[in-house]
Amino acid sequence: MITNFNAGDTYPIWIWWHIDPVAANEDKWEVEDDLAVFNFKTAVEPGGTAQPGEPPIEDGGGGGGSIPPPVVANYKLAVIGDEGCENETDDVIALILAQDYDYVVSTGDHAYASASCWTSNFAPLKPNFNSAYGNHEYEESGGTAPYKTFFGHTLTYFTFKFQNIQFIVMDTNLDIDAGGTQHAKITQWLNEANADGTVDWIMVVGHHPWWVDGSQHPANEFNQIETYHSLFVTKRVDLIFSGHNHNAQRTHQLGYNAADPIDAPTIVDNTSPYVSGGGLIHVVSGLGGHDSGSGLYDLPSQPSFQAYQANTYNGVFEITASNNGQTLTCQFRDLDDNVYSTFVINK
Repeated sequence: MITNFNAGDTYPIWIWWHIDPVAANEDKWEVEDDLAVFNFKTAVEPGGTAQPGEPPIEDGGGGGGSIPPPVVANYKLAVIGDEGCENETDDVIALILAQDYDYVVSTGDHAYASASCWTSNFAPLKPNFNSAYGNHEYEESGGTAPYKTFFGHTLTYFTFKFQNIQFIVMDTNLDIDAGGTQHAKITQWLNEANADGTVDWIMVVGHHPWWVDGSQHPANEFNQIETYHSLFVTKRVDLIFSGHNHNAQRTHQLGYNAADPIDAPTIVDNTSPYVSGGGLIHVVSGLGGHDSGSGLYDLPSQPSFQAYQANTYNGVFEITASNNGQTLTCQFRDLDDNVYSTFVINK
């Protein structure tokens, strides 16, 4: 297979070849002191396709035997949101650079003004940076266009893959109802991810929160729980990220409760380590810097479905993969490198 590699990284590579013994008498290969020297060329697999911007997928084809699964290198991600262009925003960027995250994802609400300050400040995170769209991307001068240019987006909802994670990015500012275009695409992407043997984790990113009890912005503003919760569990989504509330929150692992899906979701498991596939863990990461200190949004008494909530620091939510990508260690990290609410999910 031909693909793109990041400079400076190391990757395990499996090479498989299939040789006709008759070729020993031809000029396709030769043997010198029991050392086989090969010249070979791969051919495009019929029907093979590549992701946009990537080279064609190629495969030598033929032969028997089993191909081992790809080895996933350890990696570390950060999830941010509601950043702004404040002093604390600069400190969040400095934290991200110091921690050397392999990829950064935002839940949206960037500049809270025209985009130029934000796009300039966050340029050092490219190209390993992607984002959902918040309401402020629609409300402020210039709209979504500067951010589409910055990220290279055509649409404001999309899917992308990093290592063994398939990210599905929703635009909760647009129609997300069943029967709509976005719902159809999300369902398609979920089906494709479930059929892809190299995808171990599916994570959904959007701006508006699902579960929250009494913070500044309400839960389930667009009926996303009723529309998607059961579907996401069925299609083995593990983590959902949102922002909009400028604080930190995360739930236990939740199943769908048709009788009261918003205020009393079913708690599938409330103890780490969790096992993938049992339910959804919803994370609010609104600590990106637009508000800080007493400006962070108030939190009520913690509901039973919530595992953690705080409004006392700025920072990121981070995910560290280990064990060939089969174990995720997740936690909030503040600007002083303190960590909070650490939990583990295993495949």
